[in-house]
Amino acid sequence: MIYDTIIIGSGVTGASAAWHLSHRECKAALLEKECDSGFGVSKANSGIIHGGFHHPTSTLKAKLEVTSIKRFPLLQKELHFPFHRCGILVAAFSCEELQICRELFDRGIANGITNLKWCDEQEIYQME
Repeated sequence: MIYDTIIIGSGVTGASAAWHLSHRECKAALLEKECDSGFGVSKANSGIIHGGFHHPTSTLKAKLEVTSIKRFPLLQKELHFPFHRCGILVAAFSCEELQICRELFDRGIANGITNLKWCDEQEIYQME
């Protein structure tokens, strides 16, 4: 057979690429050396979805993170996998760390993340 695209490795990235290509008119093959998908590096995947605030707005990494954050509900609906947004809590234990939290918060807003919330000490204790 002749293929337009060969994807080597059916971990998270390879499987995602195959899923995207399945929505286009091209002949693609997904090759995996292990006995099942996700048995390589992806097997250690913790399932955490990046928050979209770790990388500067101008970077490709930030743009890809924000795009993928928005795609998860669509993927979950189409592929029927369990998915729940439980959030992330970034806490500071010093003035220096508080400044870093503020920078992460501001960067997330700049990256287009809309569900960020700045919490004070009392709100953190209530969550605990």
